[in-house]
Amino acid sequence: MSERRTTRQEDGWQYAVMLLPAVAVLVVLILVPLCYLAYTSLLEWKLTDPAGRTFVGGANYLRMLRDTDFWHALRVTAVFICGSVGMQIGLGLILVEALAALRWGATLIRTSLLLPMVIPPLVVGLIWRILYDPTAGLANYLLGFVGLSHPWLADYRTALGAVIMTDVWEWTPFVLLILLASYAGIPQSVHEAADVDGATRWERFRFVTLPLIRPMLVTVAILRMIDVIREFAKIFVTTGGGPGTTTETVNMFTYRQGFVYGDMGYAATLGVFMFLTILTLTIGLVRLERRLAEAA
Repeated sequence: MSERRTTRQEDGWQYAVMLLPAVAVLVVLILVPLCYLAYTSLLEWKLTDPAGRTFVGGANYLRMLRDTDFWHALRVTAVFICGSVGMQIGLGLILVEALAALRWGATLIRTSLLLPMVIPPLVVGLIWRILYDPTAGLANYLLGFVGLSHPWLADYRTALGAVIMTDVWEWTPFVLLILLASYAGIPQSVHEAADVDGATRWERFRFVTLPLIRPMLVTVAILRMIDVIREFAKIFVTTGGGPGTTTETVNMFTYRQGFVYGDMGYAATLGVFMFLTILTLTIGLVRLERRLAEAA
């Protein structure tokens, strides 16, 4: 018994030693920058005066809570998340059964779905900026035939929706491919049993397919929400946060504070807020996923 325990302890030490390089890399690349970010958030530090750093404690956090521009950016971010992720999940669910039933051309369609995802976000933003152009854009050219041409990115009523559509175009294929993989894991006998019981297509989807792909649905929602919160490039290229601050998310607001106004202390505070928001959201959704998996 003691020999087995000694062997297990030796194996444990060997595993720990093998993990040390990976842990060291994680500490250097993640923990150190996070600690420096948290430290910077406690300073009053202007980019124009790198040497003039003053410790102000939690003053930047109080400023953030009182800043109406920050709360506006937070609302824009929430709308962006709900609109983008909601449409991606909705379109993925609508298309998953249709594509899963395809017999001809399925491989070609699934391969083509990868194309939007491999295009860099900056290029995606440029493509859609050209498409939305009020004078030379393809979107307005086609809509002009029915009298619906419009300056989509310049109008505060449509700018955020137009930016959301760029993200939906880029990432709906990702959601769809994940759901297709989950759908393929459902035994055919389950669908056949539902058909024998006289279930309609909607009932089969609602009571059979959806519960079985729900854990993967929550997972892909977590991934997309985190990614949308971090979105910067497409917004920067298409609208720059405008018109006014209509499309200014917290990421865009942080960029403006840090690199336009040079207020690095306040920008770091916003960065800490974003990190804690993503961490809290991830933990909450992972727990929800576990509960749903246990319930299933």
